[in-house]
Amino acid sequence: MKQLPIKILSTLLAVSPLISFADAVISIDAGDIIAPVKPWCFGNNLSGADSRGIYVKMDSPKTNLRSINYAGGYWNPLQNAPFENIAALVKNLKIGMMRYPGGCLAHNFNWKHAVGPLSERREWKFGVDQYIALCRAMNWEPIITLTDYALPPDQLPRHLAEFVEYLNAPALPQYPWAMKRAAWGHPEPYGVRYFELGNESCHGNHLMVPKYSYTPEEYVEYAVKSMEAIRNIDSSVKLGIVTRPGNGIDWNCEWNRKVIKGAGPTADFLVLHFYGPTIGGADQQTALKSVLAYPDQLAMRLKQYSNLCRELAGKPLPLHITEFNIGSTSDRPFPYRFSFLAGLMCADLMRLWQAPDNHVASAQYWHLLNGFWGAVHTETATGRVIRKRATLPFFEVWGRYRGDRIVASTVRNSPSVSFLAGCELMPSTGTEYIPAELVAELEKIPLRLNEHTSDRNIRMSPGKNDTFQIQIAKMKQSCYRTFARIRRPKAATGKPWKIVLSFDARFLSDAAVAAEAPQATFGLGLGDARGWTKTKSAVAIPCSFRAGKWSHCSGIYLSLPDTDEVDILFRLEKIRSAVSGTFEVRNLKAVVMTAEQFPAYPALATFSSLSNDGNTLYLLVFNRDPEHAVRADVVLNRFPARSGKSLELYRKDVSSCDYFQGRRGEQKLSGGRFFHTFPAHSLTAFEWRKE
Repeated sequence: MKQLPIKILSTLLAVSPLISFADAVISIDAGDIIAPVKPWCFGNNLSGADSRGIYVKMDSPKTNLRSINYAGGYWNPLQNAPFENIAALVKNLKIGMMRYPGGCLAHNFNWKHAVGPLSERREWKFGVDQYIALCRAMNWEPIITLTDYALPPDQLPRHLAEFVEYLNAPALPQYPWAMKRAAWGHPEPYGVRYFELGNESCHGNHLMVPKYSYTPEEYVEYAVKSMEAIRNIDSSVKLGIVTRPGNGIDWNCEWNRKVIKGAGPTADFLVLHFYGPTIGGADQQTALKSVLAYPDQLAMRLKQYSNLCRELAGKPLPLHITEFNIGSTSDRPFPYRFSFLAGLMCADLMRLWQAPDNHVASAQYWHLLNGFWGAVHTETATGRVIRKRATLPFFEVWGRYRGDRIVASTVRNSPSVSFLAGCELMPSTGTEYIPAELVAELEKIPLRLNEHTSDRNIRMSPGKNDTFQIQIAKMKQSCYRTFARIRRPKAATGKPWKIVLSFDARFLSDAAVAAEAPQATFGLGLGDARGWTKTKSAVAIPCSFRAGKWSHCSGIYLSLPDTDEVDILFRLEKIRSAVSGTFEVRNLKAVVMTAEQFPAYPALATFSSLSNDGNTLYLLVFNRDPEHAVRADVVLNRFPARSGKSLELYRKDVSSCDYFQGRRGEQKLSGGRFFHTFPAHSLTAFEWRKE
């Protein structure tokens, strides 16, 4: 063949509609089946328990009727069935697993209050049997959170074993609770398979009386004894142990290590809760950049959790992420949890859960219906939908544009995106992962205890045996008092740096003022010395302890790239009655490290799946570049199609919290390929039918 001159060839390549060296290339191979799609990774949470002792005081007459009668909005107690319109809405999302009785509400959940004939229950019109009925009606796999604090620890193993007996044992005389189940109209065992032992047990029992919080060693004892008692009833169940919740940065913390080592060898899975990144009061652009960088960093954390299980438990443990959402409860400058950017991030995380090498067995979003986080709000008595949020369309896309089998999809020539750090995330830059390095271990931190002498309610002073004391007198409002400062190490010049702070603390209540520990949150904190208002960079380290007893506490602070000094401060928050007494601290230590560095992440990420009959192919494309659109050549292999349909989820204003439909489109394929431009910070879904 005659050779074309180089100049002419270059011109032809530049104007060709099918070839462009500047474009990314997305290739889907419908004949390369990777793994089954995991429906349990599209799970959710419902609230089905009493909030007394959790969000309101134990003796409060206020009962959360929406939870114990309406399942947070799913259940019509008058019909003893799901609300029909809610059932229709939720079925379109193809939820695979539903968790009960609902996060922190499990702390105070005594299952025996939620069983028995409805005619004998003035409250609890939605109980255990109704939960199972709801799961069966909606084709959900149930996962139940067993209480960690509803009874004294020595009574819990038997209490939990009786619960499993009620659910799973045959109705025989040796199983009296199963006999009761049969007498109340449910002769066959329910066969519930998945149970988690507690919920975020490290943070204590909220407003319950007496105040109680497990140490890691105490949680291990509770978990091991409970697992033994439960397996004596049903050896086939799968039992999970709980880790410390957060954004994943503290995966190697003391609680996790001790719990995995002590209870991991007898557990069946590991429970994780991810709320990240911690965007707090960040501005819109900073928040957006953070949530787009977060999933790739979290992928590394998942591998670190898995490696920790192999190291300490001696075996791999499947990961069940029973809560996940964005890391902010603030409504300022906008309610992040309802926003477009939260929906985009959570949708990208669901892509992460599907990857076989991440070992995620299930994941439950917190949460779909009503409450503080709900993507949908309804009228309690009727189930009528009042409002939908901007997070909902992302779950609708995952429900509509997914098949049954994951097929190979690859991206070449994707632009890379760098993230400089912030919101408790590490920097993502360069081409490789660089681990953190130890800089200094500070066992004697200079204290500045005399800076608050003018404050009548707070007095700081040295104590005995390497302790210091904070005397509190009738404090009625939150306070934050700096008492030490740590300077940037030279090894971290121009980069983020990390502090791991640890200490022991206890509170000695003033008996003349209160007979027991007051209802308030004590702790220390770390924050940029320039102040929260200017930097929005700080972390709280709350102390969960029983009155008068020492508790070991620790936390991690990741600085901003330009942070030169970090303050250590005393924090007193969430005061529900006047506080008087002495807060003591000992063994205050800090480990200073350089921050890990993650590689810059690819702007385009994909997930492709095929229907069981092989006739429908789906593709989801995430553009995680916060500012730039990306043009790509999309190539279908081993799937004959001439056209396809798409739905694009994009909002210029990522703070928008209002529900939206997305933009529909149609694509014509030529030779099994087409070009498409993906907007910045967007999710685009495609569907093709075989021809």
